[in-house]
Amino acid sequence: MKRLLCVFVCAAICAALFAGCAESRPQVPDVPEPQPTQPQLPPAPTEIPPEDTGSRPMEPEPVPAMPDPLPAENLQAAGMGLSGFDDALIQALCLGELGGENFTFSPLSYRSALALAAYGAEGETRAQLLQAMGFADLEEMTAWYAQVLGCVDGFHRRLEHDPVAADEADFRLVNSVWKNQDLPGDFRSAYLSGLEDSFRATADSAPGQELGGEVNRWVEEQTKGQIRDLVGDLSMASAVLVNALYLKSGWTTAFNETGEDVFTTLTGESVQKPYMEVSGHYDYYRDEDTQLVRVTLRGGVSMVFVLGDDSGLAEKLSRAEDRLVHITVPEFEVETTLDGPEMKAALEALGCSRLFTPKAELESMFTEPLYVDEILQKARVCIDPQGLEAAAATAMVLYGTGALPKPEEPELFRADRPFRFCILADGETPQLLFWGQIVR
Repeated sequence: MKRLLCVFVCAAICAALFAGCAESRPQVPDVPEPQPTQPQLPPAPTEIPPEDTGSRPMEPEPVPAMPDPLPAENLQAAGMGLSGFDDALIQALCLGELGGENFTFSPLSYRSALALAAYGAEGETRAQLLQAMGFADLEEMTAWYAQVLGCVDGFHRRLEHDPVAADEADFRLVNSVWKNQDLPGDFRSAYLSGLEDSFRATADSAPGQELGGEVNRWVEEQTKGQIRDLVGDLSMASAVLVNALYLKSGWTTAFNETGEDVFTTLTGESVQKPYMEVSGHYDYYRDEDTQLVRVTLRGGVSMVFVLGDDSGLAEKLSRAEDRLVHITVPEFEVETTLDGPEMKAALEALGCSRLFTPKAELESMFTEPLYVDEILQKARVCIDPQGLEAAAATAMVLYGTGALPKPEEPELFRADRPFRFCILADGETPQLLFWGQIVR
């Protein structure tokens, strides 16, 4: 029986991007453990053969049986990311409704969108944003983003010497800011100039009724059609800050299809999934509770698969060693829309709340007072025997503190089950003209 597989897709991709891109990175504050104390995912093999430290194994690692899987509510959310910022996001998602579902998200896309806001913030709002993202000041934040862009540029430089991958592989990390032409205020020229220099961001505008459609078209183009309909009606929004991320690359060594086999879900059910496998030398880590393997892709990125205890991921990755491993994983496609309170809750858990109130200090960004009303993200990851395609987009929607109120959300009344009705003649004393019911 195939074992329960836990894959931290976007976090793992980001880990590979930053490995070797910079010798150091900003320190991110620790995130408190979530209040609910939850057990770990099922441990990795309980019986592990002793490692041969004297020589490289000549055969692939054995695949021990996994114990019975735990129920969905037993996901352990703390310590699964590569930083305190990652952990806060993972906690907000895993401890919510998504905890028992397949899902994916992009910490890098989210952090990039926040950087656009921090660059135009002042006072306590800037201080909270920088602390939440793990930066001491704006200079450290822009230096981090320069490292990120260096990873993107390095990907494309590697492809210049890899004609096999150059035709289809791509890596994009792009930003844009948008203004509603129908509402007062505009982006400050110094803010736009700084965004262009430090974040390669573009600026655009559209009439209120067209703003949402224009943002969606830009995102769809930048993600090669992978992310559609990121935002809805933006007619009452004053401004939008948007990040888009796209990655496509092939495995350094292609997998072989093996057909369908059993996958044991988090709740213990057995389902059929298409599998793929490959043997070769990969960075591999194993202890009593964890197995992980890093699979390389062209362009200097990689994907990490984790079985068992997924806490302390960064530390375990740093201790992985080159080993001969036989890897069997399912092909999958996962897409997630985060349009609720999750993204805001993650920031608030890191002490950033002023941004979401009319007290937000964004004077360096815009000529009118603004605050962030919502943060939206869509992410999609697909892997098959040839490689990986992944995309994400994040939008921060800003409203003016003196603008028209946000349109009221309608209550829903859907008569899709038995109901009764009456027809009245209005007057000082209403008269019942008809009464009836629809039950079939």
